[in-house]
Amino acid sequence: QNARVLEGTRQCLCVNGYFAKTSETDDLGNPETCYDCPPGALCSEDGNVDVNVTNKQGFWRDIWDSNVRFVKCPVPAACSEGGYDIRNRNGVSNSNSSSSSSSGD
Repeated sequence: QNARVLEGTRQCLCVNGYFAKTSETDDLGNPETCYDCPPGALCSEDGNVDVNVTNKQGFWRDIWDSNVRFVKCPVPAACSEGGYDIRNRNGVSNSNSSSSSSSGD
């Protein structure tokens, strides 16, 4: 089963390993469908929705794709787990982006 009801409520959540699309939820946040977590993504908690699904180490989230899609990073060490910023596509880690600068590329 890929969904469960929160005890004592009428709210349904997708379980670990699945996610819901926010565009396919009702006013209470109940999902119409729970989708398999895509390759390269982390869906490690109950209640995952498309906007909070993050990346595994070595992947980045393609935020330009309207689907929840993750792409293998060309420099795996530069794509840290949970840091799905588009800058990772170019092998730039976002863990220290405010204090780092780029030197000629």
